[in-house]
Amino acid sequence: EVARIHSNKISFYPPFKSKPTHRISLQNIVHVSKLSRNECPEFPSHHFMAIETLGRTIYLMFKNEKDRDEWIQALTNLSRMPASSPSKSNSNAESSICSDMILMIDDPTDEFLQKPSLWDCKQRRILNCRKFLFNNSHDETFTTFPVKRSASSLVQDALRRALDPIDEVSSEEQNLRAFLDSACALKHADLSQVVDEREKIAFFLNLYHVMIMHAFLVLGPPDSTFKWLKYFNMISYQCSDDIFSLAELEHCIIRAAMNYPSQFVSKFVLPKSHYSFALTRGDYRINFALNCGSPSNPGFVPIYTADQIDVQLDKTASTYLQRVVEFKKSTKGGFTVTLPKVCQWFADDFCNGSNESVLRSVQKYLDPSHQNILSKITWLGDVAIKYLNYSFECSNLMLEDEQEGVERSLSLENEYLEPLKV
Repeated sequence: EVARIHSNKISFYPPFKSKPTHRISLQNIVHVSKLSRNECPEFPSHHFMAIETLGRTIYLMFKNEKDRDEWIQALTNLSRMPASSPSKSNSNAESSICSDMILMIDDPTDEFLQKPSLWDCKQRRILNCRKFLFNNSHDETFTTFPVKRSASSLVQDALRRALDPIDEVSSEEQNLRAFLDSACALKHADLSQVVDEREKIAFFLNLYHVMIMHAFLVLGPPDSTFKWLKYFNMISYQCSDDIFSLAELEHCIIRAAMNYPSQFVSKFVLPKSHYSFALTRGDYRINFALNCGSPSNPGFVPIYTADQIDVQLDKTASTYLQRVVEFKKSTKGGFTVTLPKVCQWFADDFCNGSNESVLRSVQKYLDPSHQNILSKITWLGDVAIKYLNYSFECSNLMLEDEQEGVERSLSLENEYLEPLKV
């Protein structure tokens, strides 16, 4: 293949062809660098360099080191951001991941999404595709993707970079690239080594929120209710030698041992894929933990950990329910209780799926005054239950204050309610 540097772009030509197969605009290049031997594919007699844009890393292979170094020097001189001296952002900036950089890209879908040939992708497009995962990157000295780290550590790092990216030392562009690269590192996550169910729940909840933030950051949220299904079936990650979409992660992995939504159509439109690493036990608290950025959910999420997962799920359920549940006394002496829509959609996850079982299941997470009211009611026939509408207008999530979350968490796992009296 022949590559040619122009004043404003690089063009790549197949042998004996005058029409380029690929172009890279010089203004889109954010970094150029030589690759060390352990970062490259197994071609010992060749030399590699990387050309980085926000959404892609293009790898070039040369037969001799001199040609490679000349290219690096030429691109460093021509590109808008020299590899040796990245620009710094204003240290007073509110966030160090700036969506303005994304707006400069003509087609974010083409820049950030990939349809690989290794899998039967159908609607799925891989989002964590900024860097390749070469086979020899399992070398202990490989530093770009630290394979010795656990799956839990990798996903926690990616989520923290997505939710709390402020770093006054680095530029906005560097922080964005660091997040995108941490998402790529999740290709290394080995879920065959994750056997504890608590660790699985923490990992997949964190991964769900990483994917949500990643998609919203580079593509924006779906702008209408009708686009939700296509969006959640398209946005996908490569992880642990497999791929799955947001919809598959939610319904085929996290909720694999739970029930489909109550809407009749959901049984026909939601995916039915099977994954060996899917969760094997249901937990109705997961319904409150999955947060897609809707205003119907809290605007923040914690970073879940295996050793604190029960406390964190209790806290998440309590925060969610105390924020939206309403009690109104009727003129006939009874009460009308308004619950979130997820309690209706996934009612079968709450014991037998009846209104009474849903209300009794969530009782311990309600405001103390509401708990007190329900504790005095032995027959729920006097309680009417309504469900709030769900908003599909999503926005970015924020990181929950971790210290506050620990101090206010509710240790309710050993509490049991009295049997329901009817």
